[in-house]
Amino acid sequence: MNRIDEIRKRLEAASPGPWKLEYSDGPRISRGNGLTIFEIRYAWAEADCDLIANAPDDMRYLLAEADALEHERNWAAAWKRAAKRHYEWRVAAVRAEDECRGAVAIQRHTIEELADKLLEISETARGISGYD
Repeated sequence: MNRIDEIRKRLEAASPGPWKLEYSDGPRISRGNGLTIFEIRYAWAEADCDLIANAPDDMRYLLAEADALEHERNWAAAWKRAAKRHYEWRVAAVRAEDECRGAVAIQRHTIEELADKLLEISETARGISGYD
């Protein structure tokens, strides 16, 4: 289990919210319906109490952001894989084109050699037969 899953599990196990910081007979964190989650018996700063009271909502928000970022990361990874496949296909196509060009050049050279030999044979045959 990763850290995000551990946080999510703790959040799901906690008292349901929303939590509120209230002051009646001293500061306390309640569910907003008057039921006290815990009383603050120490001289904590109000900012600390506010942090505790807002922790569940803040955690839900951050977990939703983490989920959205995970979704975007997966989407980007899928596009990266698709782009890599396209690149590999294009490289293979360019290599095939190069091989075809090479084969055509070899065939052209062979045809030119054959044409030269045919011309040579033709000229030799004319010389032997006496036709000009």
